[in-house]
Amino acid sequence: MKYWLLFLSLFFLGAAPVRAEQFYEQGHFKHIPIKSKQQLTIVVAPNPVDCHGAHGLQKCLSITSDDGKKDTLYEGIHGYTHKNGQAATLLVERVEYDFTADVPIPQDISSIHYYLISTK
Repeated sequence: MKYWLLFLSLFFLGAAPVRAEQFYEQGHFKHIPIKSKQQLTIVVAPNPVDCHGAHGLQKCLSITSDDGKKDTLYEGIHGYTHKNGQAATLLVERVEYDFTADVPIPQDISSIHYYLISTK
């Protein structure tokens, strides 16, 4: 019986899901194929907005791109720290990753990420 419990515990520990924080820290994005890349200028609203993510209610950045499209970013902008009360105009690279690749990917993250190039 104890061997059976040992087997089950090792099985479930080995099959533990990858958390989003671990995913970023371990640099897994560099191994995922990129579907598309686009540089664009965005305006970040002065104050984060309430949004419902995978973990319930949270604060998200609200952005407007140079083509007028509005979006809410659950995961923020890599390389950018927002200051509440201050709008910001940023040059970013919008990268869409191919999550069909054979790489462990958490279910609670977006395939689209924004990377800061410069502030304007």
